[in-house]
Amino acid sequence: MQNREIYLNDPLENELANNGVAEVKDDQSQESLTTLRYELNTFVCDGAYAAGMDKILSTYIRNVKGFQFNHKRVYRIYCELALNLRIKPKRRIKRPVPEVLKEPEHTNDIWSLDFMHDQMSDGQSYRLLNVIDDYKREGLAMEADLSLPASRVIRTLNQILEYRLPPNTIRCDNGPEFTSHEFQNWAVQKGIRIEYIQPGKPQQNAYIERYNRTVRYGLLNQYLFNNLNDIQDYATRWLWFYNHERPHQANGGKPPLMNI
Repeated sequence: MQNREIYLNDPLENELANNGVAEVKDDQSQESLTTLRYELNTFVCDGAYAAGMDKILSTYIRNVKGFQFNHKRVYRIYCELALNLRIKPKRRIKRPVPEVLKEPEHTNDIWSLDFMHDQMSDGQSYRLLNVIDDYKREGLAMEADLSLPASRVIRTLNQILEYRLPPNTIRCDNGPEFTSHEFQNWAVQKGIRIEYIQPGKPQQNAYIERYNRTVRYGLLNQYLFNNLNDIQDYATRWLWFYNHERPHQANGGKPPLMNI
């Protein structure tokens, strides 16, 4: 009868030996098992490993490395080396259904407000308040300053209301300037409804976001300003150019105020 050799490094063989039924095949020597452990660890260290790859590892050992271990032996060593990581399911976050972007039906139906940020030549940051009428994409105001609190926003809107009717709705994000009691009370006094977009959903204010892109490429990226007076002067002139000369696809290729 052929002598049987028991290898203490294999937990399964130890268990079988204690039960008197241990059997080790000739090609599954201790050296082969050590090599198997080495190959599995090398495969992991090379970055080709992910959770749940025991079947791929078995195919790799047999077809690429030429070992004759069956998938059960590979899986035992796989577990012994603590490579059997649990595949963590992706946690799905319940998100509210996004609101559909409301299209304006006429002039002064919906105004959109938003802020932009940039730096002057000395590195000083400044803010730019943009106000547009969504119906014809008309730019109503561009206000530049180092700080633009709610009181400045209200002052800018009051200046616009001196020469045109108030809008039915103002659409804006959830910034502190727009959610302040001062701004909300002003809107109530003027009979204007404030429509806040959902947090993290700038596409719900798509008209002003597209306008901001035009301002960024057409104005802010074209000049390096030295002071706030230069910024306000260029912004005012650019706003006139945007409303009277720059074609807009939403208006059939015409500027917002060309036919007015």
